[in-house]
Amino acid sequence: MFSTPHEVLSHHSPVQIRIAINGQPWEELRYDKDGIYDFEKPVPERLLRPQAENLVRLEVVHPRPAR
Repeated sequence: MFSTPHEVLSHHSPVQIRIAINGQPWEELRYDKDGIYDFEKPVPERLLRPQAENLVRLEVVHPRPAR
């Protein structure tokens, strides 16, 4: 669960989030409205490592610079 606040979207819209599983690109999400979102989707078995630690990376594309 995550949110895309109005304050962020007013400076940079849409918000894009890239998801990678074990270093492999999987999904790219785009949000152009503020709100609270819940993303849930089965991961293809080809991206998973059985009986091992699986790493998930979320990347915000073009994040707003820090002040």
